Amino acid sequence: MMGRVKELILIGIILLIDLPSVYAAPVGNRIHQPLTGDTKGGLLMEGSGKSITAGYIFDCVFDRSLDNNSGELKDFRGNFVTISYPVTTNMDFYGLLGLIEFRMKEKQPVVKEFETNQNLALGLGAWIHLFKTARNMSIDLDAKFRRSKGDVDFIVGPEGDVVYKDWQAAFVISRPYELFTPYFAIRYGNIEIGSVGDFGTQHSNYLWGTLVGLRLNRMEEIFMSIEARFVDELAMTAQFNYQF
Repeated sequence: MMGRVKELILIGIILLIDLPSVYAAPVGNRIHQPLTGDTKGGLLMEGSGKSITAGYIFDCVFDRSLDNNSGELKDFRGNFVTISYPVTTNMDFYGLLGLIEFRMKEKQPVVKEFETNQNLALGLGAWIHLFKTARNMSIDLDAKFRRSKGDVDFIVGPEGDVVYKDWQAAFVISRPYELFTPYFAIRYGNIEIGSVGDFGTQHSNYLWGTLVGLRLNRMEEIFMSIEARFVDELAMTAQFNYQF
């Protein structure tokens, strides 16, 4: 596992630092318009442009270990619409509304397994631009909370409902180029699944992981990105946004 983390960190460093800086574009939120202001590095605190962004997010978790490897979360699929509003140029709040479904298996002490229906999910998040360096690298914080409650279809086990919660926070390092913006993050993530018959409550086995992603910079008001997450979970996210 440590070998995989070292490889990902090395890839992130190569993408963000070693590529030629001649193609660098203005630093900004990978979803929103570029920030303006001091290009010599430092905190940016400016008035908001008041641009609302709407988008679609597809989130997929292939595998995540739960509570000392006693359980597994698999085949998580989330479809969300999101609306984001900037409070300042370097701080956005956003809401999430969507449907999620997943499969969970508890291996100890007795094998129990269920899969959910498509259940309504709500979420809130914040994006904060922290710092921009003299080499045009941006350091950001992205944090969000999601919650869902609904029905399940049991494969092995008793009847019941499921309550799903997750907390995520990531320190994101990015550097824009002419056609794309690569980004790399150290990420905290924890989930809680509970109130399903006699399953009890399950939490994430690993809380820290890595994230690598790429945003396309071809269009002024339309932004597309794809990212992959490793170590704590094997997952991917694709996102499409339109800024009004």
